[in-house]
Formats: sequence, C-alpha cells, structure tokens
Amino acid sequence: MIDYIALGKCIRKCRKEQGLTQAKLAEMIDISSNHISKVENGTTKPSLQVFADIADALNVPMDQLMLRNPNKSAAGSSTYTDKVNQIFDSCTAKQKISVIQILEELNAMLQTDEHEDSE
Repeated sequence: MIDYIALGKCIRKCRKEQGLTQAKLAEMIDISSNHISKVENGTTKPSLQVFADIADALNVPMDQLMLRNPNKSAAGSSTYTDKVNQIFDSCTAKQKISVIQILEELNAMLQTDEHEDSE
C-alpha cells in the first residue's frame, strides 16, 4: 500500500533540495501549483503519469522517490543499491564471489524473461 503522505513529503523534500518552488515544478510538468500542493500534502493521489513527470522533473527515479526517508537528504536516501551494498559488505570474500555469480545468472534469466514477454 502506498503511503501518499510520505510520498508527498519526499516529493516536497526533493523539490526544496533542488531550489524549486511548487509553481516552478508545476510549470515544468504542465499542471497547477495547487495540484502539486495537494500531492505534497497527501490529499491527492497523483496519477502514474503525474508521478512519472514529477520524478523526471526532479531527476529522481520513481522507485527511489517512493523509498526515500523524508528526514534524510538525497545523499542519505534509501535505495536498492544501498540495501544490496549493505548485504554485500556483510559477506566474506568467498561469499561475495558466490553472490556475484548468482546475481549475474539471475540478471541473465530476467533479461531473457523480459525479452520473451516483449515478443
């Protein structure tokens, strides 16, 4: 379930970190500043298109925007990469070799599945 209040806080934090006003962000994605305000306050659920446009305008991947802790800066944001690095750092050298091999095989399988799905 999406926490739209937390999502709105993350959007606001990213916007402010980049020195953008609600009006400027709204202008960049061709919606009203009132709509941006409602999204940031969690009183309006953004459409997928609006959410994608906001993420693009802020130059932040959508998944990262959804995972961000609004109390952290962009440098301290929680991402999939951070989680993988945390797990990887806890491994021994031998385990790291195994993890890399598993990830390479998994990635190859996923790429094959995506290719087959698109046909």
